[in-house]
Amino acid sequence: MMPGKGRRWLWALVAVVVTALVWGVVIVVAGHPAAGATAGTADLRGYHTVDDLCTATDYTPLTGRGFTVSPSEDGMKNPSASTFRHAALDQMGCDIAFLVPGSKDAKYPVTASLGISAVLHKQSDPGPEFAAAYQSQVTGDFTNDFPQSKVTRVPGLADDAYQVVQPNTEQYPRTDVKLFIRDGWMVYSITFYEERGSDETNATIPSESDALAMLTTIAKSGMAKLKS
Repeated sequence: MMPGKGRRWLWALVAVVVTALVWGVVIVVAGHPAAGATAGTADLRGYHTVDDLCTATDYTPLTGRGFTVSPSEDGMKNPSASTFRHAALDQMGCDIAFLVPGSKDAKYPVTASLGISAVLHKQSDPGPEFAAAYQSQVTGDFTNDFPQSKVTRVPGLADDAYQVVQPNTEQYPRTDVKLFIRDGWMVYSITFYEERGSDETNATIPSESDALAMLTTIAKSGMAKLKS
């Protein structure tokens, strides 16, 4: 049974939030203490913490395609941003739910969710563990974290970057793509998730390649704003 019309976007948003939390924790706890590292030697490359990551996010690649931000409901603000500051690292998060073009008049309008997180490591270098975590997925030596997903390294994007694509199926038509980026001691992740029911044939669901292209554009813009 599909969730009710008024709560549909909450379900999609939860899927993105859970993914961001799981992988945010993995990267956060995996930081490798550098010899003699202090806040003064952290390789942050000009990145700084902001109070609202959503305002530092340009999501026009989505709204330009007809996606509209869902209204806040049931006491859940949309967009929703959070920031946590600590001597060891700062964490920022943003979650946005959208109504999908072509599904406005459907019984259950299709929703899409965009989840973003940025972590500034101030006392440890996340680089070695970041690479090891995703390279194990690329080689197929360790696949428990993203079952049935395709993990691919993205060359030329910051110091290290990986994309994760969850396969689309006839039974569960969806677009579920993730992009994880490390630039110095900053780790930036962005997730796009959208699915529809069998009665929602008019909804526009971006292809995996289109979604990844949008995520890359949004990520590059967002990372630049964290330096401005």
